[in-house]
Amino acid sequence: MSQEAEVAVKPDVSVEENGTESVENIIEQLKEAEGDKKLELALKLAEYEPEEARPIIQLLDPTCVDTQEAINIKIGESSFPPAVAYQIFPADFIRGYTHPKLTITLDSVTLATNVTFVGTKYVPKIEAEELEPKSSNSGDVVSNLSNSDSVLTSLTEHMPNCEYPDPIDLIKPFMAEDTSYGDQAPLDSTNMSSLFVSPFITTGDMFIYKMSFDSELEKCFLRRMLPLAYFFIEGSRYPDETDKNWDFYILKHKNGDFIGYSSAYNFFSYTSGEHYMSEGYKVKKRIAQFMIMPNWQHLGIGQKFFLALLQSFQKDEEVQIIVVEDASDEFETLRDRAQYTYVTSDAEAVSLLGLHGDIKSNIDLLCSKFKLEPLQIQRVFEMYNLRECQDPFKPPKLLLTCIKQRLWDSNYFEGLSTVDPYEQRQQLEAGCENVLERYYTTLKITEEEGEEDDELETASAPSAKRAKMN
Repeated sequence: MSQEAEVAVKPDVSVEENGTESVENIIEQLKEAEGDKKLELALKLAEYEPEEARPIIQLLDPTCVDTQEAINIKIGESSFPPAVAYQIFPADFIRGYTHPKLTITLDSVTLATNVTFVGTKYVPKIEAEELEPKSSNSGDVVSNLSNSDSVLTSLTEHMPNCEYPDPIDLIKPFMAEDTSYGDQAPLDSTNMSSLFVSPFITTGDMFIYKMSFDSELEKCFLRRMLPLAYFFIEGSRYPDETDKNWDFYILKHKNGDFIGYSSAYNFFSYTSGEHYMSEGYKVKKRIAQFMIMPNWQHLGIGQKFFLALLQSFQKDEEVQIIVVEDASDEFETLRDRAQYTYVTSDAEAVSLLGLHGDIKSNIDLLCSKFKLEPLQIQRVFEMYNLRECQDPFKPPKLLLTCIKQRLWDSNYFEGLSTVDPYEQRQQLEAGCENVLERYYTTLKITEEEGEEDDELETASAPSAKRAKMN
């Protein structure tokens, strides 16, 4: 799917509606189902309509506890619940226990992790068995892994898909003390320093380090870091460790504390044989995941991190274009801020952003210079001219025309072609108003530096729904 389609209004008939039809079928079956069958259907419904399914599930299964209540993640002196956990625990519930408490404790520098679960196993009509606290580096975990209802089993099923010599090694990425992976020495504070010697990028008090799966020590650190995505990034997947096209950018404070990370995939970018012969090997840099830990949010770090990556990729001669994989609506706001700063900080670029001359040619020139997609440069163009207006709430007709033309081009085959001219005009007007409202928020936040809402900096992830043109 193109990036333009990703931010466009969704048509009346869409993939999401196919899902809606399934929801309607589930709801109809729920009316007649009973007992375990009804619970099974409710859990399916939760995949589409979690808010509607939750009360049904909780009514049918009194052991359901929301993961935000049951899971606590600690790093350094900070603690917080996960943003999501449904990829590990269906419907974001831990079931089968009363008063479950899953604690994941990470070292703020090495990310060495200890997992502890405490709860009372729910056994209907039989005296409940009290579970003693179990730690992930405890010998008791092996027997616990054999229990299909085990919370730790659910957790370890989503660890890296690697070959381990025995079941206990499944949770090595979440262990306080690693044992060897083959001939590799345990990753501890001593050899950890060898991973963070030369920063890839330095920005203020923060260092960005580049890693891949090539080095065994880097692989060990990545195995600790990447599972965090299951708790903070919707729709995340653990990358293939044998794929050499992955790059990982780890953000750390100068004191060594882990702040967040971004992953990027390098696609071969082929335009033509003639271009390949003259320009050589080029890649499309696709940013796949982007995460700032909750204890480092509300500081404007996400925007600075993304901006630093853009500037670095622009200087890389192998990179032909920079894209983002299925950006969520929230992440697109952060992206708009960073790209606005990225482009408008260049005096030559500013001279091409005005409502004058050949606008399309100017946008093409800026796309080539900054290695961004046309849609992203168009958004910067629109924000710049809105900000330059004497009264931003009364933008000039030419700017409104440019916005509507972009929305028309992006959405014609996504829904506008199926409605009559009057409805087309109504949708374009509504879409233009939505764009302007979004830009007002973005530009205000850009001007009031340091007061950003870092909830927008937590993750880049596939967006489940798109309700408006933007």
